[in-house]
Amino acid sequence: MSKKSILLLLVSFAAFSLTAQIKVKNGDSLAFAGDKVITEGKTLRTFRGYIQLVTDTLKTSGIQIKRIDCNAASAEKLLTVLPKKVIAKKPLYLIVGIGFQEALGKNASLENYKNNVKKIFDLAKKNSINVIVMTSFVYSDNPGHANNAKLLPYNEFLRAEAKNNHFILADINKALTDELNSPALANLTTGKVTHYNTGLNGRGHFIVAATLLEALGISKEKVAETKKAWEKKYPVNTLYLNINFSDFLNQAEKASRDKMDIKQYTIKEIKEIKEKGKAK
Repeated sequence: MSKKSILLLLVSFAAFSLTAQIKVKNGDSLAFAGDKVITEGKTLRTFRGYIQLVTDTLKTSGIQIKRIDCNAASAEKLLTVLPKKVIAKKPLYLIVGIGFQEALGKNASLENYKNNVKKIFDLAKKNSINVIVMTSFVYSDNPGHANNAKLLPYNEFLRAEAKNNHFILADINKALTDELNSPALANLTTGKVTHYNTGLNGRGHFIVAATLLEALGISKEKVAETKKAWEKKYPVNTLYLNINFSDFLNQAEKASRDKMDIKQYTIKEIKEIKEKGKAK
């Protein structure tokens, strides 16, 4: 065999290997189950949350999926709607993102949650539907917050279930927590991945989407490149003048020098701009 033929064979094999790693193909159906407000990014104004980011990125990779949205804020609710909203449509994957609301609810019951989740997973397996298990979002930008601690046993259970059932795990909670502990964000006191503890901000959605894309087999390099593009294109947090994440970090650095948090510093800047405008 000539050197040229060997080279062509190696290039073809590399291309095949790259494609084979992706766990979805054009035309496949993916069901996303979770709280509608969070999954669709209702607190965001410029894009519709991590599901849309995942869908758009797959499309740019030549994979047009059929998306099934299953609004269910709890395992109990999901178990009720699953047969009609998901099972009947026979998706390739069921992506389960529940537990956040239940863990923080007034009548939280880990045992009830476990029982319902196991029934959901059994139902999916019986109907030959692959499952991607998402651990929960974080409650606060402070990893040590009491409500983040409440999520720990729920996430430990989900990780164990994913392992025992040979499901794909998208460890969202770990990805978000790692981001919160990143030295690059040391100057930020708020706005890292949440809206003042009221849900994910834009960058929180970027991290969730990136974690899911890797779980679906998109390469880390492609995901990192895509995430950087999101940070330039979309505002990180609509509460901070719709600025992108690079500008947000610069603003945080200035605020830190003045020993202020970014919100206080931004308000001060706006006030100064207005006063200069009046002076003219």
